[in-house]
Amino acid sequence: MKDFTKTLCLLSLFQLNFAAETPTNLVQGDITTIWTPAYRDLQRIRLRLNNRHTFVFKVKACSEAHIYLFEYFPGGPLYEVHLGLGVQDNTWSFLDVYKREGSAITEQTKKDVNSPGIIDCSDYRTFWISWRHEEFAVGQGPIRNEQLLMTTTLPRYPKDYRFEVVEAVLTTMYGNTGLWQVQEGMAHSLRLFTPSSPFNMRYNYIWKTVERRDGFFAFRVRSCQDAHISLALNQGERDYEVVLGSYYNTKFSLRKYRGRYVQKDVVNQNGVVHCIDFRAFWISWRNGTISVGRGSVYGRNTEVELYDKDFRGVSVLGFTQFAVDADWFFDEELYSEYNFIVDSQNNNNRKNQRVVISRQYHISFRVQTCEGAEIMLIPEITKPETSYFVLIGESENSITSIINPAGQNAQAQTSKILNCDHDRPFWISWWNGTLRVGRSSLPYLNEIVNMKIPKDLRFNVAIFNTKVNKHWGSFWRMKRTDVEAVYFRTEKAKGYNYAWLKDNDAYWQIFNVKSCNGAKLLLAADVQVKQRSYEIIIDNNGNELVIKEPVGDDGLIIERENTGKLLDCDNIRTFWVSWLDGYIKVGLGDRFNQNMKIATKQIKPHPVAALGFSSNNGTTGHWYLIGERADVVSMQAPFNNENEDKWIRFLYRNDRVFFSLSACDSVDLTLSNKFRQTDPYAIRIKITKNKATLEGLGQLSGEGANQDKPNLISCDTRNFYVAWNNGKFRFGKGLHISDFDDDGIVEKVFSKNLQFEALSFRSSATTGQDKDRPTLMFRDPFPAEITYNTLPTYSYDQLWITTKYRRGIFFSVKACADVSIILSAVLHSREPSYSYEIRLGLRNDESFIVGRQWAGRLATARTPGILSCTQERTFWVSWINGNIAIGQGLELGRGVILSFVDLKPFRVNAAGFTTGSGQKGNLRLMLYNDFKGGKGNSDSGNGMTGGQKAGLAIGFLIAIAIFCGFVFVIFRPPEQLQRFMEAPPSSEIREAPAGPSQETESEPKPKKRLAAPPPQSFSNPIADDPSLAPKIVDKSVPPEIVTEPTYPEKMEKKSKDKDKYKEKPKDESKASMSFDNVLFNDMKGTKEVDV
Repeated sequence: MKDFTKTLCLLSLFQLNFAAETPTNLVQGDITTIWTPAYRDLQRIRLRLNNRHTFVFKVKACSEAHIYLFEYFPGGPLYEVHLGLGVQDNTWSFLDVYKREGSAITEQTKKDVNSPGIIDCSDYRTFWISWRHEEFAVGQGPIRNEQLLMTTTLPRYPKDYRFEVVEAVLTTMYGNTGLWQVQEGMAHSLRLFTPSSPFNMRYNYIWKTVERRDGFFAFRVRSCQDAHISLALNQGERDYEVVLGSYYNTKFSLRKYRGRYVQKDVVNQNGVVHCIDFRAFWISWRNGTISVGRGSVYGRNTEVELYDKDFRGVSVLGFTQFAVDADWFFDEELYSEYNFIVDSQNNNNRKNQRVVISRQYHISFRVQTCEGAEIMLIPEITKPETSYFVLIGESENSITSIINPAGQNAQAQTSKILNCDHDRPFWISWWNGTLRVGRSSLPYLNEIVNMKIPKDLRFNVAIFNTKVNKHWGSFWRMKRTDVEAVYFRTEKAKGYNYAWLKDNDAYWQIFNVKSCNGAKLLLAADVQVKQRSYEIIIDNNGNELVIKEPVGDDGLIIERENTGKLLDCDNIRTFWVSWLDGYIKVGLGDRFNQNMKIATKQIKPHPVAALGFSSNNGTTGHWYLIGERADVVSMQAPFNNENEDKWIRFLYRNDRVFFSLSACDSVDLTLSNKFRQTDPYAIRIKITKNKATLEGLGQLSGEGANQDKPNLISCDTRNFYVAWNNGKFRFGKGLHISDFDDDGIVEKVFSKNLQFEALSFRSSATTGQDKDRPTLMFRDPFPAEITYNTLPTYSYDQLWITTKYRRGIFFSVKACADVSIILSAVLHSREPSYSYEIRLGLRNDESFIVGRQWAGRLATARTPGILSCTQERTFWVSWINGNIAIGQGLELGRGVILSFVDLKPFRVNAAGFTTGSGQKGNLRLMLYNDFKGGKGNSDSGNGMTGGQKAGLAIGFLIAIAIFCGFVFVIFRPPEQLQRFMEAPPSSEIREAPAGPSQETESEPKPKKRLAAPPPQSFSNPIADDPSLAPKIVDKSVPPEIVTEPTYPEKMEKKSKDKDKYKEKPKDESKASMSFDNVLFNDMKGTKEVDV
């Protein structure tokens, strides 16, 4: 009995080790796998994480997996976060935060936890780390706040300070190699290092799956020669190989290894790759043809091709290097972007395109041109004389300058800052009375020149142009999330050489156009690619809608409909286009599958990732596209007798709102000073078919105005704005105030300085059918909270929200039963192949998930009493990495009710909400962090939550551990279990996976470690080499911090560092990269060129 008790205790203690994760937690989708050596290397894996708050990753290592997080905050303190997993022979983990003022460490917080077996030599383990404001947390699994390991906070968190992680560095050390996996979209970009490889050319450093790439991949590389890329069906194989800069950087080489060996070489005497500059290349493997080209645009600047009649596919790419080192740069963004082509020979370029930027203090972009890139910044579109100009690379690409309205300028010498063949990143900011220009993809880094401006000056519009006419022009790129809207004009039948919208993960788009006829749209695989695409012509020959493939001179028409006149010479018309599941569809309005005018099904559809815009010969098109800076909310209005308003609360107080409206009858729109009430004051806008009326409420009662306007609203979509400033209130028709086709309808100066934080919406009609309810699509500003009383009809037309850049959403609901949520690839779509449906509390007894194609229930759970007729209950829904889950409470990943993993998920771009037939519900969506919610897990009526069950299990194990401790004091373990008590022998280097063969000494290990010490000196980790940028005249800018040495070369005496954990690199040339060079400086000592 005594031995049995001791055996039970030992086995119970072993259960405290962290077991391998279950298959349901595996991360799906394209991933990058990177090998790290057995010593600390702070240059091998670098990820840009700015504007992120969570990072999910996988690691396979025997011990000592480390992550460093670095931030950058102009003029403020710097914080550094260090996470160690499985340290000291995989027995415990820590999370440390250091605060630095200049080069000194002023504060630090440390947190550690016993975690035996948390990582493994042979299995990948998934972890997450999150940061928001002053709080940091680490846990296991792919979902934030699930399986929490430890938390900590910033030391002495300053008031109003915003912690922003800019880059992360991944490494292993102390004789342990590792493999890391990062899913696409987790970081903005990956910058990876491959050392020179031996002659056997082992592809063991970097592998990237490309199953979602649709036969195309673009990247950047910096090397002196011989950058190798393997294309294979399976990792570890080499079916094809691309060599950039073979034969001493003089050739492009393409080799076929599977079957009969074939090699094709193309000579390039100008040098293929470059030792200092990152150069862009693309690879394609579509239809059995392997193609390689320069730049990042598919099909453009093709250098070498090889056709394989026995082609079996490509699923993974490998990257390595021969003879010299290489830096690789992968863009991991899932954001869409705008592309503009500016013709230098057109004197009206400033009239051809505009970008609205009124709600921010900076703009980022990339530009490719030989010299003379011009940006015109306009405070008010009606006063161009108040504009500022930024000129990049003028005077034969040697000077960058800022010119104010008085003609004064500030300039800096910037030799060869632009490139004819490759785009370069830049930013412009106008925060706090200084206009700054810099060269980087991150604002406030690598500043070039600045100028003082009025402190309250804000720019609303930017116009991009090419100043020098002797070159071909310029090519501009910017993220769609960085701008509110864009305008461009197409004319002169120049083909698709005006503007493009690129989005790899979209299935449809909305666009607005004003034209007399012949508006043309190209659905293509990439920007400026016309092969294997679809061309759509609206009002072709005046009354036709045509879909054709651009084959030959005239193209092959595949579908044609006589739709009558759709365009208007004087008014903007809104259209939608989709290519979901092989169907090419076009409709009028902004709702998917409504007012559809043409559709065709393609058996073998062409890939669509970009849209080009043009016009027929002899016509001019005015195009308007809305940005993606905020979520789009779509809601149906209640009728007047239903006494229920729908409310939207703004994230911050604004001076304008934008929305589109489709209404066959009159509607009432109310802007209020307080959410869900009209006190102390509000303004109601009554919109009828031919009139707009302003009516003051509360303290503004008796004030108002009205104006007649024919054809003001329509069953089709119309765009409107409302603006207020210093008491002046204005309601207008158009996509944006003070720009584009601004059409002010009615305005009034009220007696108060107006401030509004919420909007409500209802139909003026007393009754009607559900299909006749007006629909409002709220686009800007950022919605923070939505309240909606659902109708007793099972209909997903009621409430939708876009979720393209979200991984989950919180909501609370008060309903007796049957709440339904649909997760879809397209707003307003229930296409079975691209949607999941979650039914919560059916008959208030069970909940389930219905999968794609509506092929039955994928997950079911008994949930008696999960909803309440009288109490508000709070829930969350998430779709991270194909893991569709719903749970209770205010922490994503906690209190899981249902979950299901889709091995081939689509991107969830929208979510819709409804209640079942005969059920009404009060629904509240919270879109930002001020969510307080209703009753959470504790009042669900559904027994214990997942967190409570986990707490009970952990408490039980702790009780066993205490009991075991008592047993061990009294009894010695039996001899047959003695081997479990002895530490296993450790080798010098423990290989987690197969990695490059490499002779290296083991780093000395400390005997004991409480937390990793910070470096003894420090300089800004993400500041570039000061020699790259000109001196800054503005004295208010913090001076460059002088580089100082980092970790000491030798370990302290053992008697002094018993309780310290010092990191001593094996080799200074390989491991001890100084912290000021960790992030943006070149590891080879050459000057950094920002990618």
